[in-house]
Amino acid sequence: MILAVGLMRPAGATPISANTCAELEKEKTSLETAGVQTDMQLKLDEAKALAADRLKRIQRYVEVSGSVLFRCSTTATAVQAPVAGSTKQLPAGAAAAKIAKTEPVKAPAVAKPAPSKPQALRAKKR
Repeated sequence: MILAVGLMRPAGATPISANTCAELEKEKTSLETAGVQTDMQLKLDEAKALAADRLKRIQRYVEVSGSVLFRCSTTATAVQAPVAGSTKQLPAGAAAAKIAKTEPVKAPAVAKPAPSKPQALRAKKR
């Protein structure tokens, strides 16, 4: 068996140009305005009754959203803030900085098991 290790490429999406990203963002906004997200939230029975053009719009929206999310380097990824009960979202860089400033969580204390009988006898003899 021959392995072509030198020809293998790392997994990941190839970044696309800023102009293409801007066009994809516009298309994504256009699809959202057309009600694609509402169509995506329909129950299965209702979704089966959608017209073919609406299903194609949903498919295109998923493709465009994936390209924007994974291939546009200018798009900031939002993550949940580390504050309990907070619904505010921060850009990934700011969230990472905020998490780095917090103190590490200490592990709860674990009770030590009682010594076995021979250990207890050895301790008395000393």
